[in-house]
Amino acid sequence: MSKANKRAIESGNFWDMRIAHNRLVSKPRVDADETKARHKKKRIRLLTERLIIKQLRFARGRYWWSERKQHRDKRQTKHNQIQYGFDIANWMMMQHA
Repeated sequence: MSKANKRAIESGNFWDMRIAHNRLVSKPRVDADETKARHKKKRIRLLTERLIIKQLRFARGRYWWSERKQHRDKRQTKHNQIQYGFDIANWMMMQHA
């Protein structure tokens, strides 16, 4: 027991007693790094949970549709490119005629 605590108990002064009591029961402070690490872990966990939920939501209904849509868009683009090629070819033929 520290000198201050002894003095407090001997003097019977309320505030000294209170300080002594606080010193006895207070926990050592957790260092900031540990807290930071804990919060980071928690944040990462929450984020991954959110991501997983999002992915599940996608996997249910909209996924195949979006895949088909991509496929359709790709076909469309290809078709347009071919069409454009023909247009240029026709235009060139017209120039030479």
